[in-house]
Amino acid sequence: MPNDARDLIAPEFAEFDRAAEGGFILSDAVIRRPGDAPAADAPICPECGATARLVPSATVYGRSYGRDLWVCGRFPACDTYVGTHPDGRPLGTLAGPALRAARNLAHATFDPLWRDGWMRREAAYRWLSEAMGLPREDTHIALFDADQCADVVVLAKMKRLQLAEEGTGGLS
Repeated sequence: MPNDARDLIAPEFAEFDRAAEGGFILSDAVIRRPGDAPAADAPICPECGATARLVPSATVYGRSYGRDLWVCGRFPACDTYVGTHPDGRPLGTLAGPALRAARNLAHATFDPLWRDGWMRREAAYRWLSEAMGLPREDTHIALFDADQCADVVVLAKMKRLQLAEEGTGGLS
């Protein structure tokens, strides 16, 4: 059994300090684990207002996918959740089934711009940021509402048509 996080990570990351709430600090992010007490900065469910809790991905998906999820405190009655970064920060905002479907469609339409080589990933997000009139740091589909996701679908389809007509399938 490892003594602490230092035993679970590569030696070059071993300079952790214990955080007051029992996590570990790398840079300024507290690493949270399932079962930890809700953090003061735990997400709030946009559907019902309950404080989210951190759970293993198996709680939602039936098997582990390696990362934890923030789920509504009323889950499964309130079916909202969001994935996490390795340090436990949410990847975006909690989303119910309809918003998750809208975000999945937005990704399925937008991601081929960079995955299929039409643009580099950063250039695609920079273009999307400008097209939507958002700061680049706020241009993440995991932060978008359903209307913004619908805009992404339309904009990405138009951009793919434009690039195809121009014959500019090379990376930009």
